Amino acid sequence: MDTVKPRGRVVTVMLEGLLFNENYEGIRRDLVDKFKLEAVFSLPAGVFLPYSGAKTDILVFRRPNKEEKTTDKVLFFNIESDGYELKPTRKPVGDCGKKGDIEGCGDLPLALEIYQKFKRGEEIPQTEQYFVIDVEEIRKHDYRLDINVYRKVKLEEENVDPSSS
Repeated sequence: MDTVKPRGRVVTVMLEGLLFNENYEGIRRDLVDKFKLEAVFSLPAGVFLPYSGAKTDILVFRRPNKEEKTTDKVLFFNIESDGYELKPTRKPVGDCGKKGDIEGCGDLPLALEIYQKFKRGEEIPQTEQYFVIDVEEIRKHDYRLDINVYRKVKLEEENVDPSSS
């Protein structure tokens, strides 16, 4: 993280434990408060088979220059399928990869479309699969970046009884 130049962008795959384990809160705090964390894409366990069945996530962040703000909102997206079997052979499912791009590759085309809309500042519909979370909500949850924490928050917000206020 120290080597990223201002306005430099990083896209990295991390073990999911880093996103919620209390031992790594300092790293998450830096990602949110010193960088501009843009998106967290939760991948299905087994994406890196046959090498590892570990649960991983893709994080997209960049170092802002002096005039820019750090993180204000983060896009969370749960990728349920990357278009390949979650077996050691990792064979394509359906048309994935047949055109040489991500068309037909599970949730990847939708994830890219939603991320591009988010980057352009467009309104993102809030669904169970993807949603945008305000940085203050992330701070309230000890900088945890596990999608399940905020999916629960979104569901609670949707199920609030307006007469109880």
